[in-house]
Amino acid sequence: MNKYYLLICLSLLIPSTTSADSDPYAICSVGGFFRGTSNKFMSGITTHIITRKNIFNNPTCIKLHNKSFKLGRKIVAGENINRPDEIKIINDANDFRENVYKTISTQMGY
Repeated sequence: MNKYYLLICLSLLIPSTTSADSDPYAICSVGGFFRGTSNKFMSGITTHIITRKNIFNNPTCIKLHNKSFKLGRKIVAGENINRPDEIKIINDANDFRENVYKTISTQMGY
């Protein structure tokens, strides 16, 4: 398990193509979304990053996290998502997830 934790931490060093590069709080939205969808693995990774960035109790981060959490719950409930801001959060979360899995599989030689 420690090997996987190390691989995940290494993924933090790889530049991402998401809006996280320009928005230091984008990870808060991504984390809230994953928490809302009950994805414990991705939620745990984002919580770790948020804590390391020392923005866990930041009001901006909390606001974004809560908004995205509600979006995640809407997805789980099967509600339609049409708003551009919600679609952006979903796209950012998908990009983040893809980067994590890509990094893990690459580091493992797959």
